[in-house]
Amino acid sequence: MKALIVDDEQNARESLRILLEVFCPDVSVVAEASDVPEAVKAIIKLKPDVVLLDIEMPGYTGLQLLDFFDAPSFKIIFITAYDAYAVKAFELSAVAYLLKPVDGEKLQAALQKTEEQISMESYKQQLDTLKTNYLQQGVPQRLAIPVGHGYQFVALQDILFLKAEGGYCSVVLKDTQKILVTKKIGALYELLDHPRLFRCGRSYVVNLDYVEKYEKTDGGSITMRGGEQVTLSKELRDSFLERLSG
Repeated sequence: MKALIVDDEQNARESLRILLEVFCPDVSVVAEASDVPEAVKAIIKLKPDVVLLDIEMPGYTGLQLLDFFDAPSFKIIFITAYDAYAVKAFELSAVAYLLKPVDGEKLQAALQKTEEQISMESYKQQLDTLKTNYLQQGVPQRLAIPVGHGYQFVALQDILFLKAEGGYCSVVLKDTQKILVTKKIGALYELLDHPRLFRCGRSYVVNLDYVEKYEKTDGGSITMRGGEQVTLSKELRDSFLERLSG
């Protein structure tokens, strides 16, 4: 595997090169670049398989590298200092990323992730999803859901509700399509962190935009578009009504 390292700090580039030599001996570093224009030239000339890309750089940010390639033929491992918002964008988009300081074993795992058998067309959609979520400044817009050997891309506004399925979670869309996700409902809800999603109890998260009816029985009963009946915990009733009218 041919790799290109892109970081504006020389020490960071040297550290990555050493980690690759120690933990990933099958990876050959074909070049290093200190900014995006340099990286673009190196990619065109050397055609690396993977680009280890710092996302915070002066001039162009690492994310802007994507603007120079309509259909990238290489995979990217994004590298960033800890930023909860950036990490969420990476997770929602299912792209490989590393936090500084880079750990050798996590670098190995990220490289393994880039070798997963998905089409470049699907990968381009992942990158587009990343750009959309990263540039929204707070409210995520899309979710990449692993399915088979690729991903299904879902607009968060199209989610009708989430339903717990043991250790998994079903994402039900407004067109009634159901997608099983290998995450627990709490973890997915926390990751999405969308203002129109509300957790009603242990088993359901609903999209407030698709609530059809609310009845004040006990804590309350919610009817979603399509007829799904959802029980609302008593302790969440006031919060639900406030969010529903907000």
